[in-house]
Amino acid sequence: SKKREKVAIRWKRSGKSVKRPKPVGKLIASDIGITVWKMRRPLAGDNGVQLVVDADGRDELWSSVRVDPTSNFRAGDRIRIGIESPTAGFLYVINSEVSSDGGFGEPSLIFPTADAKYNSVTAGMLVDIPDQKENYPYFTLRPSRGNYAGELVAIIITQAKLDFQLDDKGKILN
Repeated sequence: SKKREKVAIRWKRSGKSVKRPKPVGKLIASDIGITVWKMRRPLAGDNGVQLVVDADGRDELWSSVRVDPTSNFRAGDRIRIGIESPTAGFLYVINSEVSSDGGFGEPSLIFPTADAKYNSVTAGMLVDIPDQKENYPYFTLRPSRGNYAGELVAIIITQAKLDFQLDDKGKILN
């Protein structure tokens, strides 16, 4: 088999391929498995794993429900992401707010976290973000702009480690 030098992602939305930028160097396209989970209070009949949620200052067990990644989310929603890598490499997840005028907020590295630099993955490996072992294993959508329109999440798998310079809040400086 050929040695894989770099991996490019083929992005899809609603079943239609999205045009990618022109490749730089040798790229290999791969589909990444992505599952988005929304936390909610459990309903009668829920039988899956429940996770601890901070519900207005009280810890409660809530259910994770699989949702379409293109779903509309609201401020305050608690979200989890599951990623399955198609290849071995190093996983990076970057998030940026999107404004109603089409602008982007400052990008933040949400995986790996600054205090946990281990981000090596193998083919078929499933990564939960945040890890289920966290005290509160979810992200809460908290818009920081008045013209907030959504979130842009970039998932990158590379063959070589990337060197991000971060501020104390995880914002990417370089």
